[in-house]
Amino acid sequence: MNSTNDIESFSVHDRYLVKKDLFSNIWISITAFLFLFLLVFTYFSLNYKLGFAFVACIGLSLILSISIFLALTKKHWRDLKFQKVEISTSRIDEKVHKIDYEAGSVTVPVNFISLLFFKKIFMRKMNKLDFFYISVNQTILILFEEDFNRLNIGDEISLRWSQQAKVFLGLVKENKLIEVSPFQADRIIYV
Repeated sequence: MNSTNDIESFSVHDRYLVKKDLFSNIWISITAFLFLFLLVFTYFSLNYKLGFAFVACIGLSLILSISIFLALTKKHWRDLKFQKVEISTSRIDEKVHKIDYEAGSVTVPVNFISLLFFKKIFMRKMNKLDFFYISVNQTILILFEEDFNRLNIGDEISLRWSQQAKVFLGLVKENKLIEVSPFQADRIIYV
């Protein structure tokens, strides 16, 4: 069940999440500028001419990288200007508690001293990692354990998205914002 799109205004936390997503796009434009700078610098240094043309090309690469940043973030700027949140009400389809083990957490040092502590080294356990997922409208959301235990399959929750850029802002159950894992924005999985 999916009833769509009530509209609210931003909270301080919503502004923070949209700004965080906005400034995560700056690395693409910085990388573009550094790449263009490297090309220009290499070309002009091989020709031994670092004059006006060099400065003009560096200026053009800077303007290009700024325009890339603005093109990538125009919807974020609109979200910060209008400050509207879309809310869609849905039901929880599935709950998953996944137990995983950290790779490399039990490495065995190979040296002479390790032979003295042979039994102790091989008795170590791998670090356990717990992941808590819920599935809502073919979207998998990662939660903290307390919030995961509070939710049940079939519960009605509200998903909050920014209106223009569609940045995930959280989920609400019974007028209480449920905190999502800190790396949630990078790990929303659309099935």
